[in-house]
This record gives sequence, C-alpha cells and structure tokens, in this order.
Amino acid sequence: MSVINMGTRPRSPNRAPSSGPARPVVRLAVLGVVVLGASWLAYQAYRGSDTALDASTDSTAAKGDFWQRPGARAVGSETMQNIPSVSAQAAGTLAAVDGATKALARPNDMQVDASGHLRVNRALRNHLDTTLGWTDGPITVEAIERARQKLRQQLTGTALSEALGTLERYVAYRNTAEEQARTSVTPALPPGMGVLGEATQLQRRMALRSQLLDTDMRAAFFGDEEALDQYRLTVLQLQTMGSLTEAERAEQLKPLWQKLPAHLRSQIPAP
Repeated sequence: MSVINMGTRPRSPNRAPSSGPARPVVRLAVLGVVVLGASWLAYQAYRGSDTALDASTDSTAAKGDFWQRPGARAVGSETMQNIPSVSAQAAGTLAAVDGATKALARPNDMQVDASGHLRVNRALRNHLDTTLGWTDGPITVEAIERARQKLRQQLTGTALSEALGTLERYVAYRNTAEEQARTSVTPALPPGMGVLGEATQLQRRMALRSQLLDTDMRAAFFGDEEALDQYRLTVLQLQTMGSLTEAERAEQLKPLWQKLPAHLRSQIPAP
C-alpha cells in the first residue's frame, strides 16, 4: 500500500490544452514520493546496525504517533509548517480529516459475537490502549499485567483466550514501534520535498504492522487511520504544487476520496 495513491483519469481529447502540463508534474512528484519512500524503507530493512540519533532528533521521534492517542500530533502536521498557506477548501478538508481521526479513538467497548468469539475492531484497540496507557515509551510489565487482569474481569472462555493473545501481539507491536521511532533515522529534507518525510514515517509504520500483525488485526486496528493519513498527506502534497488550480487538485484527489470507506467519506467533504 503506497502512502500517496493519487489516481488520474484518462485525458479527454476535448480537454483544454492549458491544463495539460499540470498532470505530468503531479504524476512525477507523486512518483518521486513513492519511490524515494520505498527506497528508504528498503535501506532501513537491510541496515547492518542502528544509527544513533542526536538529542533533538531523538526527542522528535519519540513523540511520533505510531498509535493514535488523544491529542496526538497528526501525520502531516510537520509539513504544514513548510506550507505558508493552504486554500480554504484544503483547510476545511484537513479539519474534517482531523476530526475523523480523533473520533477513531472514542469507542472503547469490547464486543463478543453470538458464537462467543471476540470481535477484533478499533474499539478493542482503544480498550487495550486505555489499560496499557496511551503514553509513548516501552510498555511496563505492570501495565501488561493490569491489562490482563482487566480482560479477565470482563471476558471468559474463548473470548478471553483470544483477547489475551491479541494483547500479547499488540504489546509486541507497540514496543517495537516505539523502538523503531526512537532509533530510526528519517533523512533531513528541504521544504521543497513536500510530504516525503511524513510519507516515509507512515510507510515505515505500515511495513512494521504488516510484519507483526495479521491482516485482520492490522485492518481492524489501523485500517481507517492509515486511510485518513494517506488522504491527509495527499491533500498536503497537492497544496505544495502551486502550478495546479483548485479544480485540478480536486480532480487528482477525488479517486482517493472515493476509495475511503463509506463511514469516512460521510465525514469528509468530497473534492
């Protein structure tokens, strides 16, 4: 899954010539984001040893929102500092995406189906985060035991066994993600590179989730969040392309909006 996934429509023979040059620019810029981001991931995967960060970089990385907690810094917020202004339409879209992202952290009730199996969904992840703690950093043994006790108080039988197994996998992911954020190096990039820095961070987290979580758990715990992060970064990337009109930006953004789950599309205005 790429971080920036902006579709383009076939060019109509009747399209005005003035808009023609913009599309190759968009495609090339987006291709650069994807290729460079993927190359950086490959480099990280095959590094022989970890590279230590200086104090300022370490402090920034430790605050990374590799899980979405209340008030977390949103993916793409650093890029906003490099964009002097965004259009009113983009500002409204970004606000809607931020609201939808924060709403993901609200459901907190565990559910069991009619067969006694635990439902693996975002609400379960929120419940685990609440008992484990939302604070960045390694999860303590005490926090893990507290989470186990909470599960034993609320669940029994098959659902309890499944919940305990899910807890172990999620703890392993969170601890590894924290270590990755603390020790991985994101290249220093000039402002003109747009969202590449954040795109690289997102790709790194998505790759880690694919390694440590099964498909169903990753989709349930992180699917909506990843879709929103991808959409946010695309909006921001388009804002860095001053040669595009608002209509051309909307045309590039629309295919990605159409791919959002229906419950997210209902919260975000169509391009």
